[in-house]
Amino acid sequence: MTVVVDRPHKRNALSRHVQDELTATLDELTVDEGISVLVLTGAGSDNFTSGGDLVALSEIRTMEGAGEMAFHARGVFDRVRRFPAPVVAAVNGDALGGGAELAMACGFRVLASHARMAFVQGRQAVTSAWGGGVDLMQLVGRSVGLRPLCTTEFVDHEIGLVSGCMTGARTTTSCSTEWSTPSSPRSSASRRT
Repeated sequence: MTVVVDRPHKRNALSRHVQDELTATLDELTVDEGISVLVLTGAGSDNFTSGGDLVALSEIRTMEGAGEMAFHARGVFDRVRRFPAPVVAAVNGDALGGGAELAMACGFRVLASHARMAFVQGRQAVTSAWGGGVDLMQLVGRSVGLRPLCTTEFVDHEIGLVSGCMTGARTTTSCSTEWSTPSSPRSSASRRT
């Protein structure tokens, strides 16, 4: 099953509405025992997701509002982390800020050869509040993980984040099936959020 963040006109930004749709989709798919692997990707080829919707985020003016927004998004990403089948982030373009955090919430990351990932939150003097910083450090270690979090530089794919690369004939589907078990039924359905 493939779930597509379908907001290319906004660089697949994760607005509250998109987060709510993703939550509903994940809740519905959680009970589908026919899913052997779940693939998350973005519409188009330029952006996996650019992270939070900056217009909506700019409207948050209080600590309470910031805390509620972070708690809500973290809940969505926790659903990805706890999904009962392997989840593959098919990073088909840039994964920035919350987009990098969404990729980190997945068990596996498969990147297109042109895709880039960066935790850019520090440029706005905020932290990775959706759990991606913790995921990053758990995966690659604290000292290695802190560098992209603190510098906001693009992540070096060689540090152990990437499970594979989509190049040439290798597509999202062919890469993601590597994580589905041979005895499980496969679903090639797609859902847009």
